Amino acid sequence: MAQPNRVLIVDVQHIAYTHARAQRQLFWVVDNQRINTTIQTGIIKNVWKWSNRGEYPTVVCFDRPCSLRKAYIEQSLGTEYKAGRASKSYAFLQALNSAGQTLHNGSVPALAVPGYEADDLVGAAVSSAKVQYPDSYIDVVTGDTDLVPLVDDQVSVFLRSVKGTSSVHKEAEKTRYVQVTPDTYEGIISARSAFKGLSTPYNTLLLLKLLRGDKSDGLASPVKHLFRPKQFNALVSEVARDLSPLQYTYASKAELFGYLFDPSSPRVPLEYRDSLEALWNAYCLNFPYPGAEGLPTREVVPDFTIQAFDPSKLVASAKVLGIRLS
Repeated sequence: MAQPNRVLIVDVQHIAYTHARAQRQLFWVVDNQRINTTIQTGIIKNVWKWSNRGEYPTVVCFDRPCSLRKAYIEQSLGTEYKAGRASKSYAFLQALNSAGQTLHNGSVPALAVPGYEADDLVGAAVSSAKVQYPDSYIDVVTGDTDLVPLVDDQVSVFLRSVKGTSSVHKEAEKTRYVQVTPDTYEGIISARSAFKGLSTPYNTLLLLKLLRGDKSDGLASPVKHLFRPKQFNALVSEVARDLSPLQYTYASKAELFGYLFDPSSPRVPLEYRDSLEALWNAYCLNFPYPGAEGLPTREVVPDFTIQAFDPSKLVASAKVLGIRLS
């Protein structure tokens, strides 16, 4: 059987936030009740468009509370995970649930697993897609740079952008998203305000977050004071010179840590190894968090089947909310 040209994997949360702030809000009457359908419309229309009306195998990933990650981070790093983020309103959560149900009724795989964030499910989906579709491009759509380490010759990450649209392949273009590939990686990442003045050659973003932290998740690095921009950029040059990019992805902690904490010439003081290993684990996707006190170890999401959906079913399901697909 011929392979599809592309596989679509969507981290849905950022789409909901974008449309929740839209100036023009949409409403429809369902079961004699007038409901706001702005978030549902944004999610469903984008999935329809990006999947080329159901041609591409698709999976849409939703967040669920992740108590084991939260507990692991609090006990291992002594910080509150995603502290300071505003809680989601009941209406927002209801809209997300409605969107998920509409996708499900329309035969679109909509994943939501208790104890796993959308990032974890995206990581599992990419792993599954690589096995099922080894000759197809894989498009990950997100607003979160935590997924950028997935980028390789097969996987592109499409990051939400307020500055414009860019894509390597015209057929994959997504309005207000930029396509991160190995070739475009450094130009796109270094242009983001959070990483201004920092060197970010291909596949070094995870290293950057490890050594300098990530304010958006409330995760501080214990060695940030040692790696101000000048010092960090010098180390990145060494890493890029001495290691293959494949040795500093989520899957290759041993090689990178062996390099950073080489006893004969440590590039990071050895006393920080345990805390940086905990921080690495906090960033990992679909990670089997060792049970924090009183909690079990989290299981890894296994590989699963990703397939194209029936477009006629999604058209019918969306119509219930007044969403017209064409």
